[in-house]
Amino acid sequence: MAAISLRSRYDENFDVLTGTGTNLPWIDDSTIPGWYASRTTYNAGTGSSNAGALYSFGSTGDADRALGSVASNTTGNLFYGVRLTNDTDSVIPALDISYFGEQWRNGGNTDPQRLDFQYQIGATSLTEGNWIDFNELDFTSPIATATAGALDGNAAANRQSISATLTGISLAPGEDIWLRWLDTNDPGNDHGLAIDNFSVTAGNLTVQPGITLVETGGNTEVNEEGETTDTYTIALNTAPSAPVEITIAADDQTLISVDGVNFFDTRTVTLTDTTPATVTVKAINDTDAEGPHTSTITHTIATTDPDYENLTIPNLTVNVIDNDVAMSFTKIHQIQGTGLTFDPAFGGVQTIEAIVTGDFQRTDGMQNLRGFYVQEEDADADDNPLTSEGLFVFDDNFGVDVKPGDKVQITGTVAEFTSGTSSLTQLTNISNIAIVSSENPLPTPVTVDFPLTTPAELEPFEGMLVTIPQTLTVTEHFQLGRFGQVVLSSDGATNQPGTDGRLEQFTQFNAPSVEGYTNYLNEIAKRRIVVDDGQGIQNPDPIILGRNGEPLSATNTLRGGDTVTGITGVLDDRFGAANIGNYRIQPTAPIDFQPSNPRPTTAPSVGGSLKVASFNVLNYFNGDGTGGGFPTPRGAENPTEFQRQRDKLISAILGLDADVVGLIEIENDGYDANSAIQDLVNGLNAVAGAGTYALIDPGLPRLGSDAIAVGFIYKPGAVTPVGDAATIPDGFGQAAFDADNRKPLAQTFQENATGGTFTAVINHFKSKGSSAGKPGDEDIGDGQAASNGTRTRAAQDLVAWLATNPTGTTDPDYMILGDINAYAQEDPIRAIESAGYTNLVPDTSYSFVFDGQWGSLDYALANNPLSSQVTGAAKWHINADEPLVLDYNTNFKSANQIDSLYAPTAFRSSDHDPVLVGLNLVPSTTTPNVINGTNQADNLVGTNGNDIINGGNGNDTLIGEAGNDELNGGNGSDLLEGGNGNDTLNGGTGNDTLMGGAGDDLLNGGNGNDILVGGLGNDTLTGGNGNDRFVFAAGDGTDTITDFNRNNDLIELTGGLTFADLIVNQGVGANINDTVLQVS
Repeated sequence: MAAISLRSRYDENFDVLTGTGTNLPWIDDSTIPGWYASRTTYNAGTGSSNAGALYSFGSTGDADRALGSVASNTTGNLFYGVRLTNDTDSVIPALDISYFGEQWRNGGNTDPQRLDFQYQIGATSLTEGNWIDFNELDFTSPIATATAGALDGNAAANRQSISATLTGISLAPGEDIWLRWLDTNDPGNDHGLAIDNFSVTAGNLTVQPGITLVETGGNTEVNEEGETTDTYTIALNTAPSAPVEITIAADDQTLISVDGVNFFDTRTVTLTDTTPATVTVKAINDTDAEGPHTSTITHTIATTDPDYENLTIPNLTVNVIDNDVAMSFTKIHQIQGTGLTFDPAFGGVQTIEAIVTGDFQRTDGMQNLRGFYVQEEDADADDNPLTSEGLFVFDDNFGVDVKPGDKVQITGTVAEFTSGTSSLTQLTNISNIAIVSSENPLPTPVTVDFPLTTPAELEPFEGMLVTIPQTLTVTEHFQLGRFGQVVLSSDGATNQPGTDGRLEQFTQFNAPSVEGYTNYLNEIAKRRIVVDDGQGIQNPDPIILGRNGEPLSATNTLRGGDTVTGITGVLDDRFGAANIGNYRIQPTAPIDFQPSNPRPTTAPSVGGSLKVASFNVLNYFNGDGTGGGFPTPRGAENPTEFQRQRDKLISAILGLDADVVGLIEIENDGYDANSAIQDLVNGLNAVAGAGTYALIDPGLPRLGSDAIAVGFIYKPGAVTPVGDAATIPDGFGQAAFDADNRKPLAQTFQENATGGTFTAVINHFKSKGSSAGKPGDEDIGDGQAASNGTRTRAAQDLVAWLATNPTGTTDPDYMILGDINAYAQEDPIRAIESAGYTNLVPDTSYSFVFDGQWGSLDYALANNPLSSQVTGAAKWHINADEPLVLDYNTNFKSANQIDSLYAPTAFRSSDHDPVLVGLNLVPSTTTPNVINGTNQADNLVGTNGNDIINGGNGNDTLIGEAGNDELNGGNGSDLLEGGNGNDTLNGGTGNDTLMGGAGDDLLNGGNGNDILVGGLGNDTLTGGNGNDRFVFAAGDGTDTITDFNRNNDLIELTGGLTFADLIVNQGVGANINDTVLQVS
C-alpha cells in the first residue's frame, strides 16, 4: 500500500472524483492515491438522495467535488481517510491539519450529526486497531431541521473551516499515521456530510542532516519533440560545516543544466546552505523509435562535512516521450465495429492503448485464459451504443505481467477466437506490451439489466466491464466441476407462480406445442447468463464458485436456487452452446453466492401411518457381489467408488424412513445373495438393524432384458407382501414394454398395524435422449423430446394392465411410482391421469434438472380409491439441487478433491430427487348397510357408505350413491346405478340397465337383454345370457368385457366417440377370452 509523504505539505481537493453516476468503483489507494474507504463503490450526488453510500458531493455539472457520506441502516457506519508516512529522517511530533467541513444534505433530523475525526499510528487498515479521537478536528452539521433536502455545501451557511495541530504523536522515520473520519449511522434520518480542501503539514519538525529532491509537478517528464524541459530542486536539510559538492550525471536519453541555458551530460553544484539548487532536464532528440521510455539521473556527493560525506542521494527517473514514430493508436471501438465480428477495415496488425480491466494471464500459477482484458478509458469511448470498448488480449505468456489499472500499449493482430457457437474478438500474435502507468481508475462498468430484450444486446458490451444489478439464481451447475462455470437466470415473464428464479421445463407447466416451445426457448434465453471462473482448463482445483465467495466443498455447496446480486466482471464471448448461450461473465472479484436454497437436512413431513417412496439409485452396480468384478457396465468403476456410492445411498434411504421403497436404476442381476438389490438391503440392515429391510423377489432370474431394472424393498415390521409380485407380460396391449421401456414391477402390500392394503407399481420409462424408432418417437420440437410415442403407449398399457388386477388383490387401491421420463403436462402423464390417477405432488415440485431447466420426471400417482387415503406427498430435494461433482466419483478429481468434495451424506447420492408419500390406509372391513326391496317396483337409494341393496321381484330402480356398493336387481327389468365408489352391479333376470358410475366397477348383466355402461374408471363388464349392449363414452377408463359375443352383443359409442378413439386388446393368460377396451 502506498502512503502520502510528509516530507512536504500535502493538499487534496477531491476533484478527481466523478461527478455523475452511481455504484462507481472505489478502489483503495487508487481512486485517490493514499485514500481509503470502508465501501467499494461511491455515488456522485448533489445531496438530493437519502440513500446510504459513500459520495462524491458537488453541484450539478461542477468539477469541484467533496468526499462525503450518508450513513443508513443498510450501510451502517462509514469510514474514509488518508494514510501518511514519515519519509523524513526526523521524528515528527505534530501535524498541522486543516479542511472544510461541508453539509450537502439535511436529512430532516433535528439532531446535529458529526464526522468524528480519529487517528492511529501504525494502522493496517481503515477499520482495525485502536483509534484515538481528536475532537478539535470533528465537523458538526450546521443545519439540523425537520425539512429534508439537498444543500449547497459550498455555501457559507453550510460549511465550516476547521484546523488544529495534532500534537504528541512522535511519529518516527518510516512510521505511518492514518487519519480518518467516522460517519455514524445516527438514529433517524442521516445528514449528508463531507470534507473538502484537506491540507496537512508536518509541524515542529526536528530537522536532521539530509538531502531533499523535489520534482516540479510531482514527476519529471520531457518530450523529444521540441526538446522540452522539466525541473527539479536539490537542497540540504541543514546548513553544512563545509561546502557540499553534488555531481549530477544524465544517461544517453537526457541532458542537464544548472543555469537553465547550457546543457551537459554532467554538471556539479556546490551547496553551502539550505538554499535549493534548480536542475533543468532536457530530452535528447534522437532518431531511435523507442516509444515512451525513461532516463536515469544519478547523484554523487563529495564533502568534508561528517554529516553529509556518507549520505546517498537517490536516482531520479525521467519519463521521456518519443517523437521518432508518431504513436498512433487504434481505438478498440473501431476494431470491434457494430457487427458480431471485428470490423475488417481495422483488421491485421493494430496498436492500442487502454486500461487493463481483467487479468487472466498464467503468471500467478493458475491455468487462466492466457491473456487479459483491456478497455478504453471513459474519455476515449465513442458515443455509439453498438460498438464495444473492450478487447481480449491473447498474450500466450508473452512475458509482461499486467494487473488491473495498468495503462498499456499493445501491438498485435486482430482475430476472432471461435469456440462452440461463440466468436470473441481478440488481439493475438502479440509483438509488444508496454506498461505506461499503473493504478489508474478502471473504466466505469456498463449496467446490463436482466431479463434482456434480446440476447443480441450483449454483443456491444463484449470484452467490457459490466454490472448486472439484479438478483440472479443458480439454474445449472452441471459443468461446475468440469469447467468451473455456473448458469444463472433472472426473474422473467416465463416464471411460474410458486417457483423461484430458475428456468423451468416448458412442458412442466405448458401443454406440448411446437410454436409454444420455440417461443419459450427464445424467452428463457433472455433470462440466462453464464458466470465462469476465469480459467481455460478442465477439472480446476480449487473450484472457486462456492457459497459466500469460498471454494466449493462437500460442506460448502452451491445449490440450484442459490442467488447472487450485483455481479461485476468482464463480459466474455467464448465456449457458447445452444443451451447456455454465447456470453459469460468472467468475474473480477469473488462471487458472493447466498444460500437462498438451504439444504433440507430431514425428509419432508408427509404424515400418515405408512410411508411409500420412489428413489432412483443412479446405476447401483455391485461388481460380482463379492468385492470384485469392477468396472461394471455402469455405475462405480472400482471398489472405492462403490463404497462411496453405497454409503451415500444408505444415508439417503434411511433418511427417507419409508416402509416401502421403489428403486430405479438398480443393477438387473437377479435377487440372490450376490445381487445388487440384496447388497443394498444388507447395507441398510447393517446400519438400521438386522431384518429392518427386505426385498421383493418376483421369482424371475432378471426383470426384463435391460442392464438396469426397478425393484422394491420394504420394512417387514411395517408391511407384509400379499400375493406374488407381477410384471407386465410380453405382448400385452401395444407391447410397449416388450423392448423399449423397462419392465414395471407390481406388488400388493398389507399394513401390519391396520390390515389396510394397497398395490404399488414401480416404473422406469424410456428416456428422452434418443428415439426408439416407433410411431410418434421423433422429436418434433414440442417440448416432449424423443420417444414420446413409446412412453405414451407405455402409460396406456400400464393402466390397462393394472386394470386386470395383476397381483390378484381384491383391494382397489393402486399407486404408480417411478421415473416416467415425462414432465407434468406431457402425453404419458395425461394418459395415466385420464385413467383415473392423480399426480400427488404439485407441478411446482421438481426432481431433475436438464439444460438448466427444472421439472419432474419422478412421480407418485394414486387412483381414485387410494387418493383419499393420502396424507401428504413431497420430493426430498437432496440431489437435483446439488452439483454433480459432489457425487461419489473419484475420476477427474485431485487427491485433495477426492476428500474435500465428498461426504457420506444423502446429498448428491443420485441425480434425481426421491418422492415420498404418506398413507392412512382404510381397511375394507366395514359392515355394509343392507337395504331390501319388496315384490313390487321399488325405488331404493343407498347411503354414502357401503351398501347392499336387494331389489327383489318387480321392475326396480336401485341407486348406490357413494361408497363401495353391491346392487342386486333380482327378477324384473331393473335400473341399477352404482354412483361413486367401486361397485358391484348384478342385474339378475330381466332386461336390465346397469350404470357403474365413477370408480372401478363390476357389472354382471345376468339373464336377459341388458345394457351395461361402465362409466368412469376401469370397469369389468359381463353381459351374461341374452343380447347385450356395452356402451362407452369419451373419458371412460380401461374396461374389460369378459364374454363379448359378436353374434349377439353390441358395442355402442356415444358422445362423439368413434372406434378410431379406442385401443382394443385381447386378454392374456387365464383371461385370454377377455376383450380390453381403452379410450385413447
